[in-house]
Amino acid sequence: MCTILRFNPDDFYAIFHSAFNSVYKKFKTHISQYLAHSLFRACSITEFSNPSDELLQEWVIYCEF
Repeated sequence: MCTILRFNPDDFYAIFHSAFNSVYKKFKTHISQYLAHSLFRACSITEFSNPSDELLQEWVIYCEF
C-alpha cells in the first residue's frame, strides 16, 4: 500500500517503532502479572526440554524447516 501510493517507508518507521514499544511494554507487564504465568513457564520449560514428536512437527510447519 505504501509503495503503491508512493509513500516513503522511512517516514513511518518512527511511528511504528513507537507503537510497537508501547504495546510491547503493556504486554510484558500484563503477562508477568498473569496468575498462571509461573505455571505456564514451568510447563513450557519441561515441554521444550524434551519436545514431543507432535511439537516438533508443529515447529516444522510454522518455521518452514
